[in-house]
Amino acid sequence: MDVKQVVAEAMKLSKQALYQQSEQLLATVLAVEPHYHEALYCRGFNAYHSQQPTQAIALFTQAIQQQSVDLYHFMLGNVLAEQQQQYQQAEEEYRRALVLNPTYVDAHSNLGVVLKNQHREDEAIEQYQRALALDPNHCGAYCNLGLSLKNQGKISEAIAAYQQALALNPNHATSHYNLGLAYEDMRELDKTLACYLTVIALNPRYALVYLNLGLYI
Repeated sequence: MDVKQVVAEAMKLSKQALYQQSEQLLATVLAVEPHYHEALYCRGFNAYHSQQPTQAIALFTQAIQQQSVDLYHFMLGNVLAEQQQQYQQAEEEYRRALVLNPTYVDAHSNLGVVLKNQHREDEAIEQYQRALALDPNHCGAYCNLGLSLKNQGKISEAIAAYQQALALNPNHATSHYNLGLAYEDMRELDKTLACYLTVIALNPRYALVYLNLGLYI
């Protein structure tokens, strides 16, 4: 058995959300090589996308114990931040990823998010700026930068960041929503309403926007 090829095929299935089929392939690999780090990582990926954070954390940790890889630390950070709200622990994992790969753009951006969630806005902004220095076309980093600037009361700068995000991706619903919130702070209510209606057009299931929209209709 070429375990690397089998894991590669399992990962393809995982990226198509075919997690059960992926798990079946991975089981054949781990039966032969129970500590094969790429297979453990792929199982962690499946658990993460199946909303099983405890299992994902355990699997990513096992993969890291076998081989410390920037991607593994990054994904462990994502689970801790997004599914467990353990922001300090997530910060540690993103920083470990960046030690291994200082040009890891998404790690800089996601580190910024967990710093923001710890009310460390200046540090968050620094990470977004590092991400954008590496990739000036990173829509998410501009959107996140806008959030931190807004939290600091820099509404005009936040609006400029959201507009930059939307110049890169006009269909980014979250940037439209956040732009609407910023316009609301500026009392530019026509622009606020236009942003919220655009969000609904892009994503009718964007629940938060309906709460805000109710103030205008």
